[in-house]
Amino acid sequence: MSELLKSYETDFSRFLANANKKISALSGPGNPDSIFKDVKSDLMEADKSLKQFENELRASPPNIATQYQQRLKRHQENLSQLKRTLAGEEQRRQRRDLVGGVDDDPRERLLAANEILQDTGESLDRTLKVGLESEQMANDTLNELKRQRGQIIGINEKVNDVGTNVNSANRVIGRMDRRRIWMKLMMLITIVLLLIANAVVLYIKLR
Repeated sequence: MSELLKSYETDFSRFLANANKKISALSGPGNPDSIFKDVKSDLMEADKSLKQFENELRASPPNIATQYQQRLKRHQENLSQLKRTLAGEEQRRQRRDLVGGVDDDPRERLLAANEILQDTGESLDRTLKVGLESEQMANDTLNELKRQRGQIIGINEKVNDVGTNVNSANRVIGRMDRRRIWMKLMMLITIVLLLIANAVVLYIKLR
């Protein structure tokens, strides 16, 4: 079950990172309409993966649910943040179109341009925050993989120890079996000697 959770989380992170990267590309060359369409598609897929992650988490045992609950909350916040960033980018695009159409009022054009710059700064801050969160999530995942690797190594060592103990136990049992056989043989020899001694005594008495 935890592997399925990790799969949904990996898909979510991939779609979110793609959307974040494409939003950053809006300020560069390219077709804005195509970029907006791709970003919305990535956010839709990220939202779908996160819902699958959440549904699977609800059906998970309490120990796993507790482990992943905080990560779910962080993923939801990152997704909401990126959706707000996209909405801000669309608003700025509309304002840029408006600024391009305001030719007879320099003051309005200046105010609109200033608002666009302010929104751009806020968008960059949000994008940076999402990037840092994604990096932290990647580090957490890496640390978790390292921890699991250590557990696997520990299990292998315990298995090797068990194998060594089993071999030692087999050797002890083998020695005990050989000693038991030797004791039976000694008892048999003793009985035979006693029988011979009794026969000799009887023979002497009967003479």
